[in-house]
Amino acid sequence: MKKAQIKELLLMILVSLSSYAQNRVTDGLQVLYKFNEGSGSTITDVSGVGSPFNLKISSIANVAWGSNYLQTIGEAKIKSLTTATKIINACKSSNELTFEIWFIPTDTVQHNVVARMMTMTNTDYHAANIKLWQKTNDFGFHCRDSSTSDANGIEWKFYNYPVKLRHFIFTRSSDGQERLYMDNKLLSPEKYNQEDPVPGDFSTWDNSFYLYLSGDAINGFYWLGKYYKIAVYSKSLSAEEVAQNYNAGLIEYGVAPITDITSTNLLGDHANNGEYGGHGIYWGDSDGDGDPDLYITMNATTPMADQFFENNGGVFTEKAAEKGIDNAIENATTKGSHGWVWADLDNDGDFDGWNGSYSRNIPYRNKNNQPGYFEDMFATSGIEDIALGTRGVTAFDFDNDGDLDLFGNNFTARTQNQPNEFYMNNGNFTFTRINNGLTGPVGDQGVCDGDIDNDGDMDLALAVFESNTDGRNVVIMENVNGQFVKLQNTGLNLVISADGLGSVDGVTFWDMNNDGWLDVVSGKKIFLNDHDKTFTEVANVPSGFRFMRGIADLDNDGDWDLIDPLAGKVHLNNGNLTFTTTSYTTGFASSDPNVTDLRCVSFADIDLDGDVDFAVGVKNLYNRLYRNEYSGNNKYLKIQLKSADGQIGAFGTKVYLYSVTGDTLLSYRQAHGSQGYLSQDEPVLHFGCGNRDQVKVKVVFLNNNHSTFEFISNTNRNVSITDFYPDLVAPSKPTNFILNGFLDKVELSWNKNLEGDVEKYNIYRSTTANFDPDTMATFTYAVLDTVFTDTNVVYGNNYYYSIAAVDTAGNKSDYSEILAVSIADTIAPEAPTGLKIVLTDESTASLSWNKNLEGDVEKYQIYRSMVSNFDPDTMDTFTYSTTDTFYVDVNVDIDKHYYYKISAVDIHENNSEFSSEVNLLITDIVNNNVLPTKFELSQNYPNPFNPVTKISYQIPQSTKLKIVVYDMLGNEVKILENGYKEAGYYNLEFDGSKYSSGIYFYKMIAGSFVETKKFVLIK
Repeated sequence: MKKAQIKELLLMILVSLSSYAQNRVTDGLQVLYKFNEGSGSTITDVSGVGSPFNLKISSIANVAWGSNYLQTIGEAKIKSLTTATKIINACKSSNELTFEIWFIPTDTVQHNVVARMMTMTNTDYHAANIKLWQKTNDFGFHCRDSSTSDANGIEWKFYNYPVKLRHFIFTRSSDGQERLYMDNKLLSPEKYNQEDPVPGDFSTWDNSFYLYLSGDAINGFYWLGKYYKIAVYSKSLSAEEVAQNYNAGLIEYGVAPITDITSTNLLGDHANNGEYGGHGIYWGDSDGDGDPDLYITMNATTPMADQFFENNGGVFTEKAAEKGIDNAIENATTKGSHGWVWADLDNDGDFDGWNGSYSRNIPYRNKNNQPGYFEDMFATSGIEDIALGTRGVTAFDFDNDGDLDLFGNNFTARTQNQPNEFYMNNGNFTFTRINNGLTGPVGDQGVCDGDIDNDGDMDLALAVFESNTDGRNVVIMENVNGQFVKLQNTGLNLVISADGLGSVDGVTFWDMNNDGWLDVVSGKKIFLNDHDKTFTEVANVPSGFRFMRGIADLDNDGDWDLIDPLAGKVHLNNGNLTFTTTSYTTGFASSDPNVTDLRCVSFADIDLDGDVDFAVGVKNLYNRLYRNEYSGNNKYLKIQLKSADGQIGAFGTKVYLYSVTGDTLLSYRQAHGSQGYLSQDEPVLHFGCGNRDQVKVKVVFLNNNHSTFEFISNTNRNVSITDFYPDLVAPSKPTNFILNGFLDKVELSWNKNLEGDVEKYNIYRSTTANFDPDTMATFTYAVLDTVFTDTNVVYGNNYYYSIAAVDTAGNKSDYSEILAVSIADTIAPEAPTGLKIVLTDESTASLSWNKNLEGDVEKYQIYRSMVSNFDPDTMDTFTYSTTDTFYVDVNVDIDKHYYYKISAVDIHENNSEFSSEVNLLITDIVNNNVLPTKFELSQNYPNPFNPVTKISYQIPQSTKLKIVVYDMLGNEVKILENGYKEAGYYNLEFDGSKYSSGIYFYKMIAGSFVETKKFVLIK
């Protein structure tokens, strides 16, 4: 890039607007709480829309203010000062809604209740316009509308979100489309009582409702955690607007959505006599199972073995010794290893390895008959038995003959007289050391390979620990017909202060500005390629550190971001090589004051979700593993290369992404071995594609006369490309798809596809009939077999399934037919037996019966008629309902004849056959001597009540008893009975006129008999 171009770029930078440091959406905003008051009992609506809709904290002792949050530490009783008419009327008018919240839960326990984070309701806790709740680490959201049959409306559930700063948004559009986003990712949660789109509107929203935080009108359901921001809109935010608010929040709170998952993935302490020694981080799929494994070189004053972590579905297990690549013999007599590279050295389609250590540099061959296990090939390889303190190593095809040659950068501080090693691949896992301009003392730390001058062969960049004789500490070696020549007058000014000398430990070739030319990146600087073997430094690049920063498209937006692992900083590219900086949210290694020696960072999609995660090598503490959650709804393309010679990775191949229309270059990458300081990214090329559904892909292979082909690819997929034969043919759709539903699971099966390259089957599940899998954010499950049992089901729901086959190239078949299944219990209990009736001394009817033997009986329904042999099926409803095996009917008249039948109802609403009929004539004289046979306290009727309810009980013998009413806190409210009673049946009333609405308990104590019931007073 020429100086004039640089000026033009700088001018563009000055006038450009950052895509991340942007303002929040304000269109349609109704209320906004930022929780930055810092003190007091008022939460102020700062939306600036109409009259402020403020909230009041009633229990100020149960909150703690921060600079930009409010933390609830107990039942704070937060309620709007007025009804939520401002929100309700606006949403009724637009028939749209967005609810947004930034929050951190205190924990996943939430004092063992369904904790209500936000509710728009009144004193009737059964009804709510909207409601957000947490139970353990699961969440739910309700939205009420005119189409729903219950007061709470449609319920969504979404699961397993750990404690950290979270951003949640619910949207509902005027056409009934409802969407949930967590941390800018569209969710596919469970949805109940739904149609999609939802046909109703907000006309049934109650204007008398208030807005509550951390609970609602009923005590005990408060939420514990930190509120950072809440906004309510009378419009449905688009996915782009959701991303806008999310990104604005990341900047405002100075956080990055990156999670330390070291301990949960067993990638932890590997100390030896108090030393750790992590150095190089190298990703590669060693066993061909589709997910990247991790090799870590270890180096310390105390000898220790290298580490290898096998990836099994995102869980890592250390197996270096088992796999034969711990380098234990070499490391036992020296300080250990630095370099490693995953590379297919024998072109058999799997990754072998080459280790660079203080002792011998050993090549390891991946066993063909035992993938993922390795054999030491040093004795026959031709690698020389010399100990030159090798640091960075790489594998690249310097002569374009189709196999990978080896280079080792050997270390001698300051003296720079240590020869490097270069080995030409003979094609049979043997190598010959040659002098082609690389064996001189030109570099001694990290190494990276790439075609820096776009002439079709591979060049090298070498990092120098302390500047060499001409004052440079990055040396570019140009490949000139197989001989390497040091480029002069490149404009690379990388000298930084270190003991008075320049020091650069890592260097990477990377096309930072997506112009199709590789640039030069060090730990602290970026130099753009001027296309003439000179480079121009980019101004105002965020500071890094001497070893090497990480480069990746963290947010899948199509440009290259930076990570500084020492400072724990993420620098998001604004699209023009200006950067917006945020910090890791939790757990970053450098937050420990003992961490002073981080070495490297490298990237891989460890959980196969389409964004790149990363690991960090730490010398003086344990190595770290992080999951990236930046990408939101941005799309990606992952390309696995294989050369015509069979070499997996096809190092040297160039891949360009263009727009489908206009042929605008979007991104460019070249497959290579090592990079930076002792690092290797997963040898699968990852591209962020923003919101593009398709891109044009151009692939140029290094050998075979630079064979080139182009094709259109859908995004959000993995593509496997072999020289001359890109696999773009999708498998046939699966056949003979069968579902079987049970009470707690669904069993699925289908025929195995006949294509030999089918890698897995994606299962798509919805609670909406005739759903379109293409509209889902991702598949629900992915399985290798042709059978699957889905246990994540909820009783009473209908589920709809479809499946698709996916081959090793990422091609997906058409979807199978959609099948439906209902999770339901249709087996009714047996009819109740032993029904008896007696006339009590209160001239009331007392019924009793035997308890059903089924374990799932929830209640009994009592049917009453004035006609004998009546049919309960002809009645509109049952007369009474109880959970007990007795009932006292106090709603009877003297001289009337009553007939009764009962049925048992289980928890799934299956109703039994009716019992035999009993009858009784009510008189004012008790005409029987039948006494109760046991103590019983019945459930009150009605319940809930306002303000009077009746309570019945029976005692089989004369005894002293006490019946007392208590409130939620255990305070005594009223004594209903206290004294001696004869055996018999009794009824009493409780009048709640003097008491406030809420949950109460009544307790009966009679000798050793103690029983408590709950009832609810609602005014």
